[in-house]
Amino acid sequence: IKHDCFTHSRVGYGTILDLSSKGLVTIEARAFEYAQLTGLTIGSNVTSIGESAFAMCNNLSIITFECLHPPVLETDVTGNATSFYRVAPIGHINIPSNASVSEWADWMSSDPGPYSHLADYNWSIYQNGQKVWPE
Repeated sequence: IKHDCFTHSRVGYGTILDLSSKGLVTIEARAFEYAQLTGLTIGSNVTSIGESAFAMCNNLSIITFECLHPPVLETDVTGNATSFYRVAPIGHINIPSNASVSEWADWMSSDPGPYSHLADYNWSIYQNGQKVWPE
């Protein structure tokens, strides 16, 4: 999905946006910045998410990843990974049943910069409908 494609749009307003297309590999910078999303499904082939791709999506509280491994979060010029900057303050991600919880936990709490990872927002990881991180 191209840079600034749906910035400031009402795409997905009040619904879950499904980005599970098998051909989707990259979600570029600011693709959905300020969009009115409440949930999101990211497909199994997505390997990178651009800086601020979902920034300021204040209602975004559920993200379902179909990929086994966490995507790379591109950083901005200051070195912060802002892909999910200022999403809902409490939420969770769903990961596949055969994904490594520790790998996703590391991804959630890695430190590319202040307020740049979902753990800063009291987000959790769910697998098979059960909360698995933090314990």
